[in-house]
Amino acid sequence: MKRAILPSLFLIISIVLGACSTTTPTPVAADPMEFITDFGGREITVGVENTYPPFNMLDPDTDEGIGWDYDVYREICRRLNCVPVFVEIMWPPFEMMAAGELDTVGDGITIKLNRSQVVDYSDPYIEYGMIMMMRTDNVYETAEDFAADPEARVASQAGTTNEAAALALVGEDRIDNYVEWPIGVVALLAGDNDGMAIDSVAAVAYIQEHPDDLMAGFSLTSGELLALIYPPGSPLQGPFNKAIQDMLNDGTMDAICQKWLLTNCSSEEEL
Repeated sequence: MKRAILPSLFLIISIVLGACSTTTPTPVAADPMEFITDFGGREITVGVENTYPPFNMLDPDTDEGIGWDYDVYREICRRLNCVPVFVEIMWPPFEMMAAGELDTVGDGITIKLNRSQVVDYSDPYIEYGMIMMMRTDNVYETAEDFAADPEARVASQAGTTNEAAALALVGEDRIDNYVEWPIGVVALLAGDNDGMAIDSVAAVAYIQEHPDDLMAGFSLTSGELLALIYPPGSPLQGPFNKAIQDMLNDGTMDAICQKWLLTNCSSEEEL
């Protein structure tokens, strides 16, 4: 009988000790909505063309980079304790971003489904439309007038949504693509082209620079959205989205947009 009792006693003692022992709790998974709010002074590489005013350009007096991109990224990094390092790039930037060669690019990039397959977007910061920027001596009042003239040519930049809008209007044979937007503007002013397919918010700088020679012509599209881009899975996406939303809410973004784009970025439309 004693031999039979001992194992039972050991079993009871083990159960009691197990119930009284302190166990390490299973760690709770971090909230997936939480993200970094302080980058600890980390440098963030920002791609800019420096040839796409008013988003990015070189100040003719100082040769320093200026524009919407510079102001917005500096403000975002002020809020998140990071340091923007601006890197001059060539368009298009999507392969560089997909390869992780840069942390982010501004450059007034339109949200498109095919682009979202290779890069991540921020929340959009402005809704806009594309226009045909034209010389003030133009004879075309509507898109139909322009399209009907087989001699009318369009200046654009290859690989942009502006080129896509021009293709839809006049076809490939009547488009002249330029490596940089300022070169296309020079060609338009010289009469080599009759219009330039361009984002309305980007046309502002050129029309301001040449008020007697350039004007906003007919509309090409509406309801387009601009956003920042990142490499896929970038840890910047969440924190930058929060900073952008805070800037829209507190008026900082509108102040920067009024300065460079001459319009508010925040929307007053009802949901």
